[in-house]
Amino acid sequence: MTDIAERRTKAEAKLSELRTARGAAVLDKKNFDLAKIDALESEIASLDAAEGEQARRERAAISANRLKRRTELRKQLSALEDVRLRAVQDANQAARDLARSFERVLTTNAEMAKVATEITGGKAPSILGTHGLVQRLAGRLAAVMQSIPGYPARFGSIVWQGASLYRHVDDWRAAEQATFEPHLNPLIEKESENGKNSKS
Repeated sequence: MTDIAERRTKAEAKLSELRTARGAAVLDKKNFDLAKIDALESEIASLDAAEGEQARRERAAISANRLKRRTELRKQLSALEDVRLRAVQDANQAARDLARSFERVLTTNAEMAKVATEITGGKAPSILGTHGLVQRLAGRLAAVMQSIPGYPARFGSIVWQGASLYRHVDDWRAAEQATFEPHLNPLIEKESENGKNSKS
């Protein structure tokens, strides 16, 4: 476009000079070759047409690039939606698995409390209480969930309560085992004839 514009500017300047010379020739009653003016006017018209065509091609190229980019973006968006839906599906399955796992923990814990009651002939250790277990599970879950970037305190209407008591990297099994062992080991160990417990 710049080359054409420069050529057009030079041609127009030359045409202006020739028109001035033509006027002088008329005043001086001299002959003047009008073909030069016709040639320049034709050249300028051709340059105008070329400039218009070049602009059209540039617009067409820009439009084609935009269309290509939109096509690429549509494909990218479709691929990202597949990834998002797989993540949603994974989250759905994980949530259901977690709910079932929590249910098993609570059910098993209740059975353990009954068995421990029979062993002691009185009350089960307080560590087998449902409230404390639920609080620990909720706190550990909250600690994991608050590690989601951008959601350190809540996720929608769900507030991460009790998370500060735990770390999201904690091993839940190891932590529960360490909490329970001092209370369960005396009940699990075999009672000897002298009334003391021993490993079976």
